[in-house]
Amino acid sequence: MKLKSTTLNYYLNISKFMEKIDTDTIMGMIVPIGWDRQNNITDVLITTSGEREYRVKMDSVGLELLNFIRKRVKIHGIVEQKNSDEWAVKIMSYVVES
Repeated sequence: MKLKSTTLNYYLNISKFMEKIDTDTIMGMIVPIGWDRQNNITDVLITTSGEREYRVKMDSVGLELLNFIRKRVKIHGIVEQKNSDEWAVKIMSYVVES
């Protein structure tokens, strides 16, 4: 079966995109990195024992982590490498460790 040029381009672009995105499980501590004018935490990252930091996408699930600052957490999510030393994670699920 021969693919149309636009269809082939679509699949090539998707495969390039998928090379940079991976799901993974991350274990680390929730650390605040952004605040608003009232000093409320607005952004967090997960720092791991291997010293890698993952900036959390602050969607509805990410916002839930604001209740667990400085707690250890196990996260499953979509990990994206932004550049050589910057990582981000969209959280699909998490468990706060006690």
